[in-house]
Amino acid sequence: MPPKSSTRRSASELKQTLRDAGLRATSARAAVLRCLLEASAPLSHSEVCDRLSSLGYDRATLYRNLIDLTDVGLASRRNLGDHLWRFERSGQDQHDDGAHPHFVC
Repeated sequence: MPPKSSTRRSASELKQTLRDAGLRATSARAAVLRCLLEASAPLSHSEVCDRLSSLGYDRATLYRNLIDLTDVGLASRRNLGDHLWRFERSGQDQHDDGAHPHFVC
């Protein structure tokens, strides 16, 4: 289970987390996982792309990695009522059923 976002993890720790979840530990996947771990709120695919733009990954690669992280339980996907999927890390601070409220004003 990933730690709270305030904990900075090394690249090798991120890659080990990916391997432990059954995923290949690619640099793109590690970057997406770090992005979600460091975010203070759920991020849309576009926001993840903006945050990682300097690394040169294409949008399709980042989206596939968001889905991969979701599929293995390292991230969750939420619709906050505005018809836009947002992704966030899965972690120990979520309720037992994995659901928790996000409010959109």
